[in-house]
Amino acid sequence: MGLYTTLCIVILGTCLSSFLLPHECKKLDGYEFPVYSTEFCPKNQEEWNLRSSAINCTNTNGYMCIPNDNFTELLEFCYIYPRMLIQKDLCLYLVKRHSRVNSYNCSNFIYGCPENNYFSSKIFQHPSCIHVENGCFFAEPSCKSKTTTNAPKTTSLKQTANIKENTTVSFNQKTTEQIQNENENKDELVLAATLTGVGLLILLVSFGLLFIYFRKSKCYILNVYCRFC
Repeated sequence: MGLYTTLCIVILGTCLSSFLLPHECKKLDGYEFPVYSTEFCPKNQEEWNLRSSAINCTNTNGYMCIPNDNFTELLEFCYIYPRMLIQKDLCLYLVKRHSRVNSYNCSNFIYGCPENNYFSSKIFQHPSCIHVENGCFFAEPSCKSKTTTNAPKTTSLKQTANIKENTTVSFNQKTTEQIQNENENKDELVLAATLTGVGLLILLVSFGLLFIYFRKSKCYILNVYCRFC
């Protein structure tokens, strides 16, 4: 009985390791939240749940597994929303600069482009959206000859605010270019406000120095005048 139990434990450990080893992941730098590289994404709901638990995702920060913005590797992470409703003809990828999920128009895929709306938590049902090689989605006609320098096609995306536990975000995500332009505009506003503040400070200091100077000059004149009185 003891030998049988030991044998079962060994077999169970072997099965678990055969699943976990391919999912050996490396934590990546440069993101606002923990992001890990992975050799492949979960292929079904059971594997999805296991990987979600493995990196400590919650009901408010849902597990995701999608390509990076260079389409060179797959990433898994706990996102800022529980899950998202994705429109048909769209796949997803993670923009490193902004640590936000963006959408990719897959309507020209040879096969596997989602034909209906779907939840981000069910992306494993669309393997073509999580299969990247040579810096592109493998289902693209030109993938084998395509270089990583080509810019991805994106669509306009709108996100909802005030996300609560177990809620769903429906979006048509902003393009990376739009996000960059918004950040550049914010930077320009911050710079303008800073320069304005510095200018006002210099002006106030100048007025203060002039006031002190004229006050001292007035006192000097009065003192000279009093000597002759």
